[in-house]
Amino acid sequence: MMRKALFAAACLVLLAAGGILPAWGASPSVMELFYERRWKEFDRILAARKAWTPQEACLAANAAWLRQDWEGAIRILERAHKSLPGNVLPYADLLRALGLERTGRTEEALRLAKSLWSSPTLPGELRYYVAYLRERLARPGETGPWAREMLRWADSDTGRRIQALSLILQSPGATAGDALALLDLRPLATEGIAFLKRPGMGSSPEAREALGIASALSGNFSEAVDLFESLTGEGNTPAGLSPKGRFWYALSLFRAKRGEEAVPLWEGLAREGGPYSASSIRRLGIASTGIESAKAALKRLAREDGPAAEGALYTLAVQEGTDVPPVEAAELLRRFPKGAAASRLRWKMGWKLWAAGDAAGAALAWEKALEGVPEGLERARLFFWLSRSARRTGDVLLAEKWEEKLTRLEPLSIYAWKVFPWGVPDLPAMKRTNWQRGQDPLETWGFVTYARLRLEKSGKGENLARASWLAAWSGDFAASVRLAERARPLLPKSLTRGAEFLSLLFPKAYPSEVQGAAGRFGVDPPLVWAVMRQESAFDPAAVSSAGAIGLMQLMPETAKDEASRLGLEKADPWEPRMNILLGTAHLARALQTFGTVEEALAAYNAGSGSVRKWGNRTGAIEEWVEEIPFPETNEYVRKVLGNYSIYKAFETRNSGGGQGGKEVRK
Repeated sequence: MMRKALFAAACLVLLAAGGILPAWGASPSVMELFYERRWKEFDRILAARKAWTPQEACLAANAAWLRQDWEGAIRILERAHKSLPGNVLPYADLLRALGLERTGRTEEALRLAKSLWSSPTLPGELRYYVAYLRERLARPGETGPWAREMLRWADSDTGRRIQALSLILQSPGATAGDALALLDLRPLATEGIAFLKRPGMGSSPEAREALGIASALSGNFSEAVDLFESLTGEGNTPAGLSPKGRFWYALSLFRAKRGEEAVPLWEGLAREGGPYSASSIRRLGIASTGIESAKAALKRLAREDGPAAEGALYTLAVQEGTDVPPVEAAELLRRFPKGAAASRLRWKMGWKLWAAGDAAGAALAWEKALEGVPEGLERARLFFWLSRSARRTGDVLLAEKWEEKLTRLEPLSIYAWKVFPWGVPDLPAMKRTNWQRGQDPLETWGFVTYARLRLEKSGKGENLARASWLAAWSGDFAASVRLAERARPLLPKSLTRGAEFLSLLFPKAYPSEVQGAAGRFGVDPPLVWAVMRQESAFDPAAVSSAGAIGLMQLMPETAKDEASRLGLEKADPWEPRMNILLGTAHLARALQTFGTVEEALAAYNAGSGSVRKWGNRTGAIEEWVEEIPFPETNEYVRKVLGNYSIYKAFETRNSGGGQGGKEVRK
């Protein structure tokens, strides 16, 4: 309250003093305090001024807005209006209109919104937000047209398109096509599902397919099968279903204990070589353990020359774990000697030799595997175990050569941190300061959201990195990670390995919620961030293909169970704070059950029952991780451990530059 009172007093001083200085430009200290959110000092400096520059006035208005002082923001902008340059005025007017809406002065807000919309010079990035304001201010029965304008100006931004489509579905002119567009972006969107369930809206093949996919994602497989079968032809041929629909129809049949009927669907998708080919081959591999026709389908695919042959050969070759069937293995290595599948197979062959005590033989297989391995986690694994095999055979120099390659080429992997647990040498390569300020002029006026949009639209590496920083500063951590991932290949590697850039890729998102849940259940906060980073990349609206939801990707039944254990009668797993709480509770339970981070992560991904089936661990934990039989879980555990190492490094170094979205004082 004191801060707000001081800021209000500053505003009154400005108004009484009589004006805004004609000279533009805010002092660096005011800018710094704004982006550091040091509001008490910010208010004190401005209160001591007889008059503010136009830039300072906009910073003050945006500071008021961030602290929910709508009236203060309106007063400042009204006073400064005549002194603002033309390229800044539309942003200030939109902020003023939003403040008028928040304070109940809707007629004034509508007049200002109309004036903004009619201006031919209104910047494109503002059109979406002005349309959104006009949609909210529309009279009953007049909603809809402005939501469609929102959709028009949403560009390719998924979040804005979802928001626009959700509003369109609440308007009188909504169509089934709008619901389908929403469900294509978010398959479990309640507004889209409810709309298609209205009388006469869900009769088209596209609508029934979308409802079938939603039912499958929700675990209602019998209902999904009924919906899909209403579209199939004679003999359950998938007439009228898209590849996506066929995949989910097959999965629903399999889960409904009708696996034999799923096999031809997956075989057809695999043969087509489209986006569902690899997933269909994996599903055939899973089904082949109990369904002979699935194995026969894989063998047919393996004999063909199509795009599925390599994947089918690999799936057949590794069906018996590390005991590689010689026929399929030899055929894979003959036909695709330098492919990624051959590399994975040679890894497994080497691991079998390693487990038998033949380190030299393992090294030969792993060196050959490097020929086809893609960049990333699998290459890092080969470098690491090649160094281990060299040390086991007494060749220290060779081991150091592999370790140098590992840390130079794959420094973010868990394997690099295993070699250098106190910090990978190449990571703190360079430190950048210009990501902290000034890539877009709007930043110097405090219009952070619109500066970020303009930076993002440019597509340049430096600008994307700065946009990522602004997203983190604003609390949009999903966008921060997405933008940093876009920026990474456009920037020199030396820049992307510094603490500042890594903090954009690995932000400490939702800090109060994570710290609170972690403290309550005795979990290391960096581990919670590491899991969240892998599960959802900090997107609170994320939905997996299996139906897991939210930041911590909880299955609905798991969320319900954890809420019940905590005595929470009304727990919304979509709400970020609750999702983090329930997910952390679930992670803590796994840690208590299994005793190691590695086994707990495996249980979080595959379920505690699966981990128990794998038997008691007897060897080193790092070898146990490599032997996790589920490919998805095997990769998941290793990726989360890498994330965890990076977050722990931030904690250990306590680097000011390692906080995405926080200013670094110079």
